[in-house]
Amino acid sequence: MTKESNLWLRHLYNEDLYVIAKKPDKESLPTEAPKIGRKGVLVLYQMEDGTALSEPLKAFLTKILNAVGLKENNTKILPITQVPNPNDTWFEKVICFGQWPELPDNLDNSSYTIQQKGGTQYLKADVLDKIEKKVELKKKLWDNLKAIFKA
Repeated sequence: MTKESNLWLRHLYNEDLYVIAKKPDKESLPTEAPKIGRKGVLVLYQMEDGTALSEPLKAFLTKILNAVGLKENNTKILPITQVPNPNDTWFEKVICFGQWPELPDNLDNSSYTIQQKGGTQYLKADVLDKIEKKVELKKKLWDNLKAIFKA
């Protein structure tokens, strides 16, 4: 029933009326969280100053991803703050530029070390704006990206 079709009920009662939706059948509820598939790559970023990803840093990130053969159709790029639970990742690889707000179980917080949990490989690196300014960090990142993507 739509809200408009319930307007006539106001004329019958003096109190406020609320329409309560019917509970869905158990068969119609999903039994598990939807899985995106372990073929994709999740790229998380955090900015040193907390701002959004600037155009020059977007271009830098695109250059990094293209260097290892990643395209938009198999890569999801999100700010770290949009990942609700780091343990619920359904991606084959996760690259994190910055600090996890909450570290996934059984992973340590070391940067530039490829770690494995379940069927997912994790690589944590410094924030993008810091990497962009330092050649030695670019080299560390590139070495790890070559290893994780066998480039």
